Amino acid sequence: RSLYLDQNPLQSIAPTAFKSLVNLVTLSLNNCKLTQINFLAGMRALQKIYMGGNCITVVRNGDFKGCSSLRKIDLEDNPIKVIEQDAFKSLA
Repeated sequence: RSLYLDQNPLQSIAPTAFKSLVNLVTLSLNNCKLTQINFLAGMRALQKIYMGGNCITVVRNGDFKGCSSLRKIDLEDNPIKVIEQDAFKSLA
């Protein structure tokens, strides 16, 4: 139910990489080199995502689409410059 991939040199993750992990509740990707959050859409069971210390500059509308159970998002220590309008709307 938890997956910890901290401190791996991951620059990107395919949008469907975690699709089969339907019971994943916690995903930790701290201190990787990720630049996007385009791989979380549809992860209905996910409650906590940790992505601190990456290279994310934009939080896009749709990045969290379908993540209806998500309660904690940690994006600290990222050089975020833009948060698109309605980026978190699907979480309300």
